[in-house]
Amino acid sequence: MDRDDRTRPGPRVPVSLSLTPRKATGEEKQEVESQRSAAAEYAESDAELERQVLDVLASIRGALQADGGDIVYKGIRNGVLRVQLVNCTTCLIPDMSVKEGLERVIKSRVAGIREVETV
Repeated sequence: MDRDDRTRPGPRVPVSLSLTPRKATGEEKQEVESQRSAAAEYAESDAELERQVLDVLASIRGALQADGGDIVYKGIRNGVLRVQLVNCTTCLIPDMSVKEGLERVIKSRVAGIREVETV
């Protein structure tokens, strides 16, 4: 008995764990395969969504840069596109107008985007 066991109240109970793997049932294997397939499909659709968004941003970037601004892609989560608008002091278009125009263009060209958020 070690020192800690003597200071704890109550009887000393040995604990044993069995970490022996068991064979998965056919139903469990099917469930795992189904989850893998869904995860792979979701990852592919996310990659395609991101590619579409980046293509649209590339087409818009030139106009923003000509006006002294720029746009930085920050990510997509749950259909919300996050971008950073970078403007210089000579930019003639207010951030809100850029955001609204960007949101309109993105939503019309990319089906999976429901909102544009500026950070």
